[in-house]
Amino acid sequence: MIPFTSGHQYFVYSGITDFRKGYNGLLGIIRTVMASNPVDGSVYVFFNKRRNQIRLLVYDTGGLVLLSKKLEQGTFEVIKTLGDSTK
Repeated sequence: MIPFTSGHQYFVYSGITDFRKGYNGLLGIIRTVMASNPVDGSVYVFFNKRRNQIRLLVYDTGGLVLLSKKLEQGTFEVIKTLGDSTK
């Protein structure tokens, strides 16, 4: 199990994510659009267009972990970010 703590850095992608993308598609967004290193231990957060699905990508010892959740009802709340809109 991955212990998510306040010690992690969290980066929320502000764009709409096509959830047909797997590891490689999300890694491409992290590297090119967000200009980040996906294996730095940070947690990268993505939402779909309807905001009823979320994906988290994080590097854990030995490899990448992709977590997904789809809400049966409602949507995830839009969060306000400070600074760069892609992180």
